[in-house]
Amino acid sequence: MPKGFKEEQIKNIRESLLDAARISFSQSGYKKMSIRDLTGQTGIALGTFYKFFKSKEELFFNLLISESNKLENRIKSLIEEESRSSSLIEKAAEIILEELEKNKILEEILFGSELKMIFDSLGEEQIVMHKEKSIKMIMDVMEKSCKKESLASCDAKLAAKSLRAVFFLYFHKNEIGRDEFIDIFRFLVSSITSTVSGGAEE
Repeated sequence: MPKGFKEEQIKNIRESLLDAARISFSQSGYKKMSIRDLTGQTGIALGTFYKFFKSKEELFFNLLISESNKLENRIKSLIEEESRSSSLIEKAAEIILEELEKNKILEEILFGSELKMIFDSLGEEQIVMHKEKSIKMIMDVMEKSCKKESLASCDAKLAAKSLRAVFFLYFHKNEIGRDEFIDIFRFLVSSITSTVSGGAEE
């Protein structure tokens, strides 16, 4: 805990830095995001930043975790509420697609092109944690769906990786065409859903 600050101050400064980083990344990307700019926007001294985060990489990693937790909470709520396996997978896919459309940080969480330089400075343990977390929320959906169908042969891990692969099409949506991309995306998700549910009609 940073010395010289009350608990409420620590919370407020930390959240302010994360908010500033979120805006900066959305507007300019990771490489152009500077600690000096972030501290200027939040009204704290440059040296104060290092009482909260060791580096820009650590700050951004915490931002990734924060955004990932928000998405994970939406998925968890869906798992608790949805009783039909086909609806569960398809609705989860739509939620992730919706978040991808409006949140550049989520792109980094799932497919990050700039994550390697961040993780190189944070160490192998953080890389492993991120990779596990990035697929865990999809795994949870698939495992719940397999249990709903009582399919011992259902490979939830393979199904989760297949669904994650479908999301890579998102980065080619302009080449494919927006309407065509949505149709193809939903067709592939439906195919995965059918496989998980054993092809049975619900």
